[in-house]
Amino acid sequence: MKYGRGSILASTLVMLCALFSAATASEPLSEESRVAIIEELHGVGCEIRYAPPDRVSCAPVPKDAPKHVISVFVQTTCVVGEVPDAEKESRRRVQYYSDPANCRRVLAMAAQLGEVWEFSLQWMEVNEEWLKAVGELSHLRTVYLLRAPVQDEWLSHLAKLRYLDTVWLSHTKVSNRGVRILLELPELRSLNVRSTRVSTALFQELPKARKLEDVITNVAIDDDGVEALCRLTQLRRLGLDLDSLTDARRTRLLTALPKLDLGP
Repeated sequence: MKYGRGSILASTLVMLCALFSAATASEPLSEESRVAIIEELHGVGCEIRYAPPDRVSCAPVPKDAPKHVISVFVQTTCVVGEVPDAEKESRRRVQYYSDPANCRRVLAMAAQLGEVWEFSLQWMEVNEEWLKAVGELSHLRTVYLLRAPVQDEWLSHLAKLRYLDTVWLSHTKVSNRGVRILLELPELRSLNVRSTRVSTALFQELPKARKLEDVITNVAIDDDGVEALCRLTQLRRLGLDLDSLTDARRTRLLTALPKLDLGP
């Protein structure tokens, strides 16, 4: 039997609605259901971990937070020796995740297990649909998108995540334009844009995020950037191109921010 595109889309939406309804249901999952979900996710390279909230967030944890939250790790590359036919399995996972419906399905299933506070994706040819799906995880605090072709405009899907405090985007295609979107996040505290397309001008924009404590880049800094960072009174760690950090610039930063840890 053949199905039209509209029928397939409708079926997908029905499935997602059912999954999200289960995630918000008052009755907890049975242990059998929980194990079944974890095993299914593991079969497509999605690892689920339970952790105390303060392990996956650098912001103060609210008193009504659950005792354990969910961390989701998606990995499509299998290690030779640990997985039989690792190359074949890696290709299967890549093909699976190339379908946007599967991206959403995986995250919806993870949300059934509890509040998803952390999401990590590495070494994968992601598309914008991934960011749209991640942007629907309303409890999310931490996002790692590493060595993936993330584009500036895709980050707009994260802008509505009002609890998001940690964003790592090293080895992506993100530039200053994409970082500007993230600087509007009200709880942003940790930002990693090492080996991206950001420039020296980035430092002058960072004070927009007044709660920033941790910034990691490998770009050069100039005098204007130093003066801008001196206004970030919460800054505790700064990674940058140390060759551009003259003695005068270092002294200025450490005078204004005596608790600052400077590094590459």
